[in-house]
Amino acid sequence: MRLCMWFLTVAMVAAGPAAAQSSSRSAGRDLAFAEALLAETSTDELAERLGLSDAQRERLAPILLDLTILYYELNEQWQQWDREVMRLNDESRALENSDPPDHRAIIRLIPEINKAQEEMREGRKSARQALRSAHRDAVAAVDGGLSDPQKERFRAMQRDWRRRRTLTSEAYFAAERVDLVNLFLERDLLSAAEMETVRPALDRYAEDLDGLLRDRNELVWREEELKYQPHEPTQLDRAMKEGRISVEEYIPRYHDQVMQQRAEQIERVRPLMIRHTQIRDLTLANYQQGVSLIEPGSVNAVRVQFLSTAYFMEGIGRPRSPDRLIEESLALETFSSGQRARVESIRDSLWKPLRAEVELLIMQVRDRQQQEWEGRIRVEDEVWERLRQQFRAATDRRAALEKDTVRRVVEVLTDEQRGEVRLPVYE
Repeated sequence: MRLCMWFLTVAMVAAGPAAAQSSSRSAGRDLAFAEALLAETSTDELAERLGLSDAQRERLAPILLDLTILYYELNEQWQQWDREVMRLNDESRALENSDPPDHRAIIRLIPEINKAQEEMREGRKSARQALRSAHRDAVAAVDGGLSDPQKERFRAMQRDWRRRRTLTSEAYFAAERVDLVNLFLERDLLSAAEMETVRPALDRYAEDLDGLLRDRNELVWREEELKYQPHEPTQLDRAMKEGRISVEEYIPRYHDQVMQQRAEQIERVRPLMIRHTQIRDLTLANYQQGVSLIEPGSVNAVRVQFLSTAYFMEGIGRPRSPDRLIEESLALETFSSGQRARVESIRDSLWKPLRAEVELLIMQVRDRQQQEWEGRIRVEDEVWERLRQQFRAATDRRAALEKDTVRRVVEVLTDEQRGEVRLPVYE
């Protein structure tokens, strides 16, 4: 029994830094959430875009000011909670890293850490609810004070805000991350005539997308709320703590309990994953339609931007170390025609085609990983683990290709030329 309690205590202590890091990420998410709501109810922007009269502006200004004040008050609270948890985490880490580690002091610190984390969790939950409620009331107040034409413009603004604020930040699938309005109309990739051609289709896309976004975001909100719920010990946990079962009995029953909890989580998030899938499929269908409406010469630029946005975390479509080295090498004034031909050959026959091949594999594996979201929750799922290994192998292959390309380019350069370019440094 003593051995088991020692194991549980050590596990609680080990979770301290990770929990603090998680709380820091949650704090950043809370602040981003608050700032986005605040931006949506800026008096100046509303006045400019909706053509508010002086009387309308005078009536709405105090309501929006109250929301701004609430935001700054909650901002300070969030930072205070985060500072306190990080302080306790640093104190725990210092005790753990002392020579020898002061385990008794760490154990005495655990209740204080748990209390701070519980206060932060409850406070954040209440604060997010208060801010969301105040924002909802402010939006209703704005809408209630507008003429019918202004209401139409205001609702269009809300659709734009929702798409810009949450489409990427709450995405799960790669293609789901892409804002097609931004891609086709706001990146200067198309001519004015091409933009006018695709605009009607994008208007329909934006309206269809908004309904899915509202549903998805509410489901995301529900999942966020669950993160703030305190951990309730199960009957099995209580039995273990009270010494009514042995360690040998506890371990297999605990495993079964975890498996049941994961199965319940899968069913709970299934409606959310359906919305993620619908947004991804809507995006892909409208992307293909948009590409079919523009000139062939514009398609590649749009495609590169689509992939670099969708697979941003995978580094697809972005300049990598060989690209930068090749560009700088070809720009050297001392480059001979023979050197230029050799570097261009490395770029065109080695780096570009092999990079395209391996990055296609990276994207395919990532798509399959995302499709197997149930396996991610189960953790032990063999398909998920195999895909994880395949993804790691593909990224390792790309890293090896980068090093080989850089080595070949460097061999072409003279010692003096090597000093004029930025040579990539690999671990």
